[in-house]
Amino acid sequence: MIKFFRKIRQRLLAENPPKGQAGKFSKYLLYAIGETVLVVIGILIALSINNWNEDQKERKTQIRYLERMHTEIQLDTTYLRQKILRAQDEQESYYYFIHSMYDVQTTKEDFIKLISSVVWDAEDLILQDETFTEITTSGKLDLIRNDQLKESIIDYYRNYAIADRHITEMNLTSIDLFKFFVPILSKYYDVMSHIYDQEQMFDPKGLEFINDPYSDEFRRLEGTAGFYSFKHSIYEQYYKDLILNATKLLEQIQHEIEQ
Repeated sequence: MIKFFRKIRQRLLAENPPKGQAGKFSKYLLYAIGETVLVVIGILIALSINNWNEDQKERKTQIRYLERMHTEIQLDTTYLRQKILRAQDEQESYYYFIHSMYDVQTTKEDFIKLISSVVWDAEDLILQDETFTEITTSGKLDLIRNDQLKESIIDYYRNYAIADRHITEMNLTSIDLFKFFVPILSKYYDVMSHIYDQEQMFDPKGLEFINDPYSDEFRRLEGTAGFYSFKHSIYEQYYKDLILNATKLLEQIQHEIEQ
């Protein structure tokens, strides 16, 4: 490209030769200006090509990150749908547990069946955030130039962090509530039957509270079960909100990838 401009300049000088000393000076001045212009044009062209190459590299890097994030969020939606079903099952199981507490437990087997009907779990929320963590810690979030998409990504993982923190707090509270009953109930689970397989291992008085709705232990166990049911209802709503955000974000990411 520079050679092309140089030939044009030389042709113009040849067609219009300068006359006298002033002509020679103007010739040299014109030559110097021409060379400077050519150098500037060359630099601008090189910068333009370099910028274009850098843009292409950044675009490819952005697409790789978005494709990875898209895959991870798809996994999130599958995981969250399973969590919703689990939360609904848990709420139902605690509902029947609380109502069954008011039935008379006449034998140890009745009590074992009652206690084993629920799972006193405390599972945290774990989403796939490896790509988001990588691009934020490495300072590459600005590679995503679509500001609306970038804000949606930040918002999705911000909501995840809020939900995760609240779920963790509620799990800790539920664990604190249930730990009072661990030494009382631990023997009365199906999974423990191979260890506690002799009648003399059980204290008959230890079951008296379950048939006394006015006892402190009964009310405390009822309240603990109620809190477990409540926390799963909160979790269910968090899961639904995250799926809604994830679905919208997946559409935005896919649209950006296809641009």
